Amino acid sequence: MYINRIFDVIMNVLADRNCSPLRPYVIGDYFKRVEFQQRGSAHVHVILWLEEAPDEELTGEEGSMPKTLEMVAQLLTLDTTLLRRPRTQTHQHTHTCYKRGRTKCPFGAPFMPSDETRIVVPFPPAPEGDDAESEWERQRLKALKKKYDEMHEGSSPATLRISPRFYALSACTPRRSI
Repeated sequence: MYINRIFDVIMNVLADRNCSPLRPYVIGDYFKRVEFQQRGSAHVHVILWLEEAPDEELTGEEGSMPKTLEMVAQLLTLDTTLLRRPRTQTHQHTHTCYKRGRTKCPFGAPFMPSDETRIVVPFPPAPEGDDAESEWERQRLKALKKKYDEMHEGSSPATLRISPRFYALSACTPRRSI
């Protein structure tokens, strides 16, 4: 298949220590899945493993995983002046986001803003047998879901494009947003 050949060429470039755009990291291994849309268009989902990538314990503590954050800062940018097509790197609502009476974007936009890169980890599981702790977690999840729903009630294709306005509408501050 042609898509497999294209994918192999891209993977060869990413695995080459001399010309990989991910330098100093290169692809050590990968998992791919080729899928076809309804009209036959092929696309590839892929998970990449980088050689020399940091191997740090996954924690949710402030300032944890500094080597991983450094790697992310090297490989990704939020500077739209460096992107050739910045509009494809952000979500803009279209008519399909709100069709059939939907009030929320199916992609979850607007996304929680942050002024810094963070690694977000899932909440730890509730300790077994501790009903008080479990109830606290249920209440916290319920409050977070309510806040999320309230934030999305005010969103529409024309709103929430400017970060300060997003903060004002969501009653969040940059520090409280994650």
